[in-house]
Amino acid sequence: MTFSMDILIYLAAGAVIGALIVYGFMAMLVRELKMRLALQEQSREHLAETFKALSSDALQSNNQQFLTLATENLQRFQQQADNQLQQKQNAIAQMLQPVTETLQKMDGKIAEIEQKREGAYGELKTLVGAMKDQHILLQSQTSSLVQTLRAPTSRGHWGETQLKTVLDYSNLIEGVHYSRQVSTEGMRPDIVVKLPPDKVLLIDAKVPLHNYQHAMQQDATDEEKNVFLVKHANDLRSHIKKLSDKDYASGFNSFDWVVMFLPLEGLIQMALDKQPDLIEFAWSKNIILATPTNLLALMRTVSYAHDHLMVNENAREISKLGETLYKRITVFAEHMSKVGRSLGGALDSYNEAVGSLERNVLPSLRRMKETGVTKSEAREVAFAPIEELPRKLTAPELIDVEERL
Repeated sequence: MTFSMDILIYLAAGAVIGALIVYGFMAMLVRELKMRLALQEQSREHLAETFKALSSDALQSNNQQFLTLATENLQRFQQQADNQLQQKQNAIAQMLQPVTETLQKMDGKIAEIEQKREGAYGELKTLVGAMKDQHILLQSQTSSLVQTLRAPTSRGHWGETQLKTVLDYSNLIEGVHYSRQVSTEGMRPDIVVKLPPDKVLLIDAKVPLHNYQHAMQQDATDEEKNVFLVKHANDLRSHIKKLSDKDYASGFNSFDWVVMFLPLEGLIQMALDKQPDLIEFAWSKNIILATPTNLLALMRTVSYAHDHLMVNENAREISKLGETLYKRITVFAEHMSKVGRSLGGALDSYNEAVGSLERNVLPSLRRMKETGVTKSEAREVAFAPIEELPRKLTAPELIDVEERL
């Protein structure tokens, strides 16, 4: 136990002595480090001052050189830039020269167009003014026409005029293809159209405009229009019934139906809107409702029938003329054949007479002259025989004629 305590004391003393030695060594190191740090600080400050002085001198020198070099480069660059800019300006000016000329021409054209536009505007203004005057005049005339058509007599005359216009456009000729106001047995339809070969087509114009005009007025309400159109449909139905009761077909050699002409398309259309069965009702009464459009088509068909009939009549007439001409040519061929035979006989007689003269008469004359019976100078006349004969008939038709003769 005593031994252990001594050892511990010795160990503690050794530890203390070791710690003191280490502390002293560390303190010496700390002092040495502080001295080094102080020397380094002094060296750093000295280097900083030196570097600052050197850098200040170098910076000043470099700045001066840089400024000089930059000034020279800037001047040289500016000169080059000015030259390039001038070249580009010249190139752009040359490139834009056509554009400039085009713009100048365009300015001239625009000025010319503007001048023409002002003239056209003036003409248009004058034209619009004239159209306005014409519109006012047309409106006045339309109003006058409406007032005129309110009278039944004027309406009837207008309807007949429209019907006459349709017939004229159909290439039908009054007095040839149709007649107006033909009366028979107390009946007088407006138009009687001739149909080949011996039929006629009867047309009567009706103009139920009274209620229709009231319905078409601008200030009329929808209810008023409806009332007037219903009355208009009833008027048209009444006209159909009255025309059917006249029984025109019985007094003429016509079909069993009559065409009722209405000069306005709307007269039928507006009536059909209120009474869709109106056309069927007309058919049941043997009445055909017609407007200018479908009547024109019907009358063109009639005109074509007349033309076709005329062509057939002309063909028959040409056939008769051809037959007559053929007969006359046959007779003429017979006469020509007789003339040919007569000429042939005359030629034969002539040739025989010439032969007799040469064989019998002339030799005797020569002997009389030789014996001195006559002292006059006898002049011989030469008679040549005719060898050509009349041309024979060679056509088959003419050969038949010659054989018959």
